[in-house]
Amino acid sequence: MPDEINQASVRRFETRILANHPLTPTIYDLRVEHPHPDFTPGQFVNIYLNRGDWLLPRPISVADSGGDWIRLIYAVVGKGTERLSALQPGDKIDVTTILGHGFSIDSASTVIAVGGGVGVPPVYAAAKKAASAGKKVVAIMGFRSDPILLNELAASIGAENVRCAIEDGKAVPALRTAFPEIQLETGTVLTILKQLPVPKEGKALIVSCGPGPMMKAIQAFAPPDRFDLQFSLEERMGCGFGCCAGCVADIRDRASGAISRMGVCSKGPVFAGETVVFNA
Repeated sequence: MPDEINQASVRRFETRILANHPLTPTIYDLRVEHPHPDFTPGQFVNIYLNRGDWLLPRPISVADSGGDWIRLIYAVVGKGTERLSALQPGDKIDVTTILGHGFSIDSASTVIAVGGGVGVPPVYAAAKKAASAGKKVVAIMGFRSDPILLNELAASIGAENVRCAIEDGKAVPALRTAFPEIQLETGTVLTILKQLPVPKEGKALIVSCGPGPMMKAIQAFAPPDRFDLQFSLEERMGCGFGCCAGCVADIRDRASGAISRMGVCSKGPVFAGETVVFNA
């Protein structure tokens, strides 16, 4: 089992927004200054809006980083993220140190990165890291209609290694014109995953983040003797570092089969995919 986050090491500090603009009507691309930008794909930070009527933070996964900044891609889903989307470069917000346990890809030779919707950014980061380490990478991204990060993925891992599933078939013709180098098709990520050859020797690693039903379908599909699974879970969080027990998931112990409730923020958000119990 992963270690608990050391709560004493968590820091919150004021920082400055460098950029904050829409990628789609509901998904925004935020860059903020950060003194410790190194991260493992799958990790996250908490964002505080410095408003007395919004005390709880917004956890957002880190998509990229540079010398003194981190990149966060988020969906506008409520009043808090709506307010965040209205902030401008130069505005101040509070962020934490980088939190959670990310994807472990060092021992894999082949990585299949599967993301759905706003779960794409941490998987995008994992695909980039795997490609930079010389691993074989295939990225499968799924969206209802408005894709994000496809061109950046193509530039990082090669367009021939990027596949995209669009649920709204009516959007596909226009998207094929907009992204001529990307293989797009109507369906879900599982539609594409089933088309890939199953490894004949060894195992491929599937790293995934997105809706629970998507990852549950991947779990049911992937033969355990040919695929290792790592899932990054998306849960509402109260504190972000294991104090409040507000973001728990059912995780099955490999040896005993016993199911325990574990904090997604403190033990995850990345778990071995075969141990995650999906209740819906």
